[in-house]
Amino acid sequence: MPTDTLLSLTRGVGAANQGLVAMEKKLLSLLLLTILVLSFGQILLRYCFSMGFVWIDQVLRVCVLWIAFAGASLATEYNGHIKIDVIHHLAGAKHKIAPAIAGRLFFAGVCLVLLAASVEYMIMTVEEGRGTAIPGVSDWCLKVIIPYCFFMMAVRALLQILSLISPSQAGQGKTSQK
Repeated sequence: MPTDTLLSLTRGVGAANQGLVAMEKKLLSLLLLTILVLSFGQILLRYCFSMGFVWIDQVLRVCVLWIAFAGASLATEYNGHIKIDVIHHLAGAKHKIAPAIAGRLFFAGVCLVLLAASVEYMIMTVEEGRGTAIPGVSDWCLKVIIPYCFFMMAVRALLQILSLISPSQAGQGKTSQK
């Protein structure tokens, strides 16, 4: 019975993950479009009308932050993140799963440590009431992508481990062992 519960939980987390992947893709598209429109508008305002809005530069910085972190999260989903895989290339075909699991466990552990640090940073930001980059928006709202990204990267690494152990139980089919 515990196996069935684990299987159901894994499939549920995998399905939720796929929904978040779709949301992250749409978010990245929207942010990229926002960057293009605001940058082009700011350039036009500065060179054609000798004016501009100070807040646009701040919004662009926040958009770049969000694109970087959401992109890193998606790179983990598609196994496209930076990794050191010397052992993977040196190992024979039969021995590639163990180094892949060890690497993903290490990656998940690092992400969890960074998650804890980013949550602590967010708590300090809320308590200190730090100044905002964009008037009227709390600084922590602009940086909430940081702990979200580390959490999702850790979850996706664990889902990839499950797919390596038992591909039918993982609930995701895009993970490869590049």
